[in-house]
Amino acid sequence: MSCHGASLERQQSMHRMPMHPNLIACALAGCASMALAATTELPPAVAQASRHAMVACQEFMHDDADEYRSCIDAVAREIPRGRKDTAARLLGHYYYAWVGANSAARLSLPGAEAVAGVYLGEFRAWQRKLGVGDETLCTAVEGDCGQRVGTIKQVEAEIRTRNRARREAGALN
Repeated sequence: MSCHGASLERQQSMHRMPMHPNLIACALAGCASMALAATTELPPAVAQASRHAMVACQEFMHDDADEYRSCIDAVAREIPRGRKDTAARLLGHYYYAWVGANSAARLSLPGAEAVAGVYLGEFRAWQRKLGVGDETLCTAVEGDCGQRVGTIKQVEAEIRTRNRARREAGALN
């Protein structure tokens, strides 16, 4: 006798019983929700890289968009490639780069809006690759996440509208 008094014969017969389909579905749903929960956690390298970019480049953020971009790009080149956290580091780095450039653009720094557009595309590509949501990513940089996520959505809607207008204008020519 083992397993809380069940006989060996009973244990063997239990193993031959088919698993109920609803139980299988339930188990799969549990695994899916665990996978979903994992994507809502920010990899530590994201926040670390955003802080590193801030320390290295913040001094240029409101003074000169070209200097800010040069600094951000130089720091990005220093991020080691081929490591398991490389994508997370690049996401954090480019997310901070966008936050800084967007802040400068709001203050009407010449060239900052174009720089923000470049870094929006960069961080969005890494964000998609890692499957990190906007609200989760927003926590990598201090500030009002509701406002920042709203700004991202607004800017992307404006880009889609401009692109649609360009396509329509091209179709008319």
